[in-house]
Amino acid sequence: MKLIVNKTITIGLVLVLTITALMTSIVPVNSQDNQSDLLQYEWPSDMSPIAKRRFSEGPGPTAPNIAWKTKIPSLSASNPTAFNGMVFVYSRTKTYALDGFDGSIVWVADVSGRGSQKMDDTHLIQGIYCLEIATGDIVWEATNGFSLGSSFSGSYDPDNKLYFASASNVNTPNLSTITAWDMSDITQQPTKAWETTVAGKDGAASIKVTGDGKLFVAGNLPHVMALDVETGDVLWTTHTKGLMNYRSSYYDGLYLHGALDNTFYAINGETGEIEWTYNPETYRGFWASQNAAGNGMVYEHNADGNFYAIDVTTGEVVWTFASGSFASYPSCPILAGGNDIVYAQTGSAIVPDAQGRPTVSEFSAINAKTGELLWQVPMELGGSFATYASLAYGNLYVCPSISIYEATLSRNSLTLPSNGEVWCISSTPNDWSMFRGDAENTGYGSGPQELQVKWQFETSGAIISSPSIVDGVAYVGSQDKNIYAVDAETGEKIWNFETSYAVKSSPAVVDGKVYTGTESGSIYCLDAETGEQLWTSFAGGITDTALNSQVVELGRSSPTVVGNRVYVGSLDKNLYCFNKDTGTIIWKFATNGWIGTTPTVVDGAVYFTSNDPVPSNGSLYKVDAASGNEIWRQDIPYSFSIYQGPQLISSPIVAQGMVFVPQDHYNVLAFNATTAELLWKYESEWTGHFMVDAATMLYVNDRLYFGDFFALTCLNATSGEKHWDTWLSFAVVASPTYSFGRIYATCENGAFYVLDAQTGEKISFYEGFDSNNLWSSPALYNGRAYLGSFDWNLYCFEQAPTGTTILYSAITPEPTPTPTPTPTPTPTPTPTPEPTPAPMTDTYIAGSTIAIIAAIGVVAFLLLRKK
Repeated sequence: MKLIVNKTITIGLVLVLTITALMTSIVPVNSQDNQSDLLQYEWPSDMSPIAKRRFSEGPGPTAPNIAWKTKIPSLSASNPTAFNGMVFVYSRTKTYALDGFDGSIVWVADVSGRGSQKMDDTHLIQGIYCLEIATGDIVWEATNGFSLGSSFSGSYDPDNKLYFASASNVNTPNLSTITAWDMSDITQQPTKAWETTVAGKDGAASIKVTGDGKLFVAGNLPHVMALDVETGDVLWTTHTKGLMNYRSSYYDGLYLHGALDNTFYAINGETGEIEWTYNPETYRGFWASQNAAGNGMVYEHNADGNFYAIDVTTGEVVWTFASGSFASYPSCPILAGGNDIVYAQTGSAIVPDAQGRPTVSEFSAINAKTGELLWQVPMELGGSFATYASLAYGNLYVCPSISIYEATLSRNSLTLPSNGEVWCISSTPNDWSMFRGDAENTGYGSGPQELQVKWQFETSGAIISSPSIVDGVAYVGSQDKNIYAVDAETGEKIWNFETSYAVKSSPAVVDGKVYTGTESGSIYCLDAETGEQLWTSFAGGITDTALNSQVVELGRSSPTVVGNRVYVGSLDKNLYCFNKDTGTIIWKFATNGWIGTTPTVVDGAVYFTSNDPVPSNGSLYKVDAASGNEIWRQDIPYSFSIYQGPQLISSPIVAQGMVFVPQDHYNVLAFNATTAELLWKYESEWTGHFMVDAATMLYVNDRLYFGDFFALTCLNATSGEKHWDTWLSFAVVASPTYSFGRIYATCENGAFYVLDAQTGEKISFYEGFDSNNLWSSPALYNGRAYLGSFDWNLYCFEQAPTGTTILYSAITPEPTPTPTPTPTPTPTPTPTPEPTPAPMTDTYIAGSTIAIIAAIGVVAFLLLRKK
């Protein structure tokens, strides 16, 4: 009896531990949704925490997903800070507090300065003002000469409650005055703790950094001084062979500073002795920005065209990263210690390189241990010495001074946006939930620059459908009559659902449900996790045989989901509006022709086209999204063509109060979205050939992109004038998409291109398909591109590694162990897989679970055996 009881207890214990382990396997670590965990990672000043080493112990974004963008009037050069769950930026006259997770404006204060500094949990300093963090209310205004300066001229020591500021000495131009302000009672304006005068050519001695009770000062002279923070006394002076002009950091007892003679110095903070130096001996090289230091490494740009990673203990270079487009005065890097990623402006269109050559905008995320490029976007953070970025709550907060999103950029001219923006770049991917990403057909996402196949998933038929990706799962239809759910990280099949007809449309995935097109004559709603059918609704039946044979070959209307409604066109000449939860028909709108276009829903209106019988016109409709009532209809005249009549299956694009559609295989029309008035008409230079009407156009920043015979063409969206066209060697059938200044387009010779959105230049391409036919539109998600092919495969493309040179492999062990960087983790498949989250967003510890379960099993076996 005792044996049975002991066995029962043992088995019960094993079951409890096993269940606990299994529960652990599905609890997210560092979840982006778990904001409370990420709130501890703040950026309390423009150069980050004490020691100005531009380092965060938290994670950083593993892909360039823009979680939100907030426009700020007259924001031109703001150094964002982040604390108490908010992000703080400023214009010339105001300070703004934004919610760190959704970008909404929390408060606006009529004060300004050079960057907010957190003083305690309730107060911040902005210029000469002290404000309440929660409300922006003014606590006091300094009247005694105190002001929060720039990172060049000031530094705060939270341990000693002192703020240090430097200024030119009014009596002697080669001296500078260093003032220590007592900030111990933050409810009152500060008082001077001490003041001292130090050497500084042209009054340019600048505050560099504080650490271990010392204030480090350098300037336009070849030396560094350490001052006692409590008294201002000079403790030591170390002479160098180059000017120590720019920014530095203090880390692990070392003062780290690159000089203008191309020598990087590590100076013992206690003694002033030079521990090591490194000089790359490169042509026109010098260190001219700020370094980032942490996890045993220090990182900095050099004007020689390289970004360096140096072992902080030995001074050995571990790796260098070169893009060939470095500026001579680059902006400041940031290091995410939580997942070992360093972010750097590796190219600038503002500042030329050391030889005066023009460069390009280039912001890079690099594996801090290996130098591998993780992602790269054409973004500027202010050019020389800029600090217009912070890392907090697991996100990058940036204030791009120039971006392809908002600026017109060429080799000879630069037009800045009138209003600045604050962006939140996050590891959390933006859903690509339906055809072209969203109901407005914008086609914006996050994709790679250099294409490399990560995986391919084979079906049993051609893939014309464009994939949708939500919560780490890719959904796509195939000509083999199936809808597939595939793990977006690994390419493993999760489930498939068989319809009664080949699937050409793109699924929509919203609120845990998958909605199909109407190829089979009905629309299906499926459970996104299991593929189980939830409901089906009749949508006209199968009507191919009654239509032009071309209908069989070309695409279908894909469902567009907005609110609780699903909008989709049918071959029975009706546009349907379904209740997305029940499948009941709310309304249907009858036309004179079959509908192959995917509805575009903007501001409460549905825009779509129908193919009226030859030789009549096609029609462009604007319909009220709520009632289904017609607002207006516009004829789209067609003449005879090689397609024998209209094939209006290109979705209308709505932007800037205009509606854009192709016409007659040769032209593009722009209508007023309110009145339907024709505003302009573009006539293709390839008249006599054809413009492919199947490819939905793309609108980005007053530019319109579309397939034009064998080229991709870019027009001015306001005037219809052509900017450029790029020959892609065959017809552009699939709809182009967009990510960070790059256009993703395919053509009928089996090539997938990445093009520069401003110039049309080809950045990269891939030609390894087993079929020339590419009718699937590229979907961009979490830094990757997903694309179907006639060769029966769904492809996933990731960023190809580039730009790194490994110079030294013996990396010194880190003072504090950190997780091994895993930019692209592979989850363990389960019988009913959970959607794979973005790296560092929801990192599931399935491997640990298996180990725990195995260990429990061994212990249980030994205990039972002993009994």
